[in-house]
Amino acid sequence: MNKHSAKRWEDPKWVRRYQKSVKATPNKTESKLAALMPPNVRFVGDGTFYLRFKNGRFKNPDFKVTGKKVVIELFGGMGWFHSEEEAHELVRLYEEIGYRCLIITGNEARRKDVGAKIAAFLNP
Repeated sequence: MNKHSAKRWEDPKWVRRYQKSVKATPNKTESKLAALMPPNVRFVGDGTFYLRFKNGRFKNPDFKVTGKKVVIELFGGMGWFHSEEEAHELVRLYEEIGYRCLIITGNEARRKDVGAKIAAFLNP
C-alpha cells in the first residue's frame, strides 16, 4: 500500500464513507460472536464507532460495550494475519486511553466455550 492510501485509512470519515459504500456487514465469525453477546454489547465493526490512540492512529473495534470503556476485537488469523505481538500491542494501546480490550482469535471463536470467555471478561 502506498503512503497516500495508507494515509486515507487513518481518516475515520473516509473509512466510514468507504464502509458505507461497500455496505460493511459482519462476517460469519463476527455474526456468530454477536449472537453470543449480551444486549449491552453491540457490533461496531461497520464503522459506527472509532477511537483514537495516543499515537494518532484511529481504530474501529469489532464490538463495544454500551456505556463502558470496553471493546472486543476478533483476530481472524492469529499467526497468519496477526501475531501475538500485535495482539499485546493493541491491548496496550487501548489501555493507554482507558479501555479494556479482549482479543478473540478465529480458533477461539470456533470453540464452544467462547461464550464463557466473553462472560468472564465482561463480568470480572
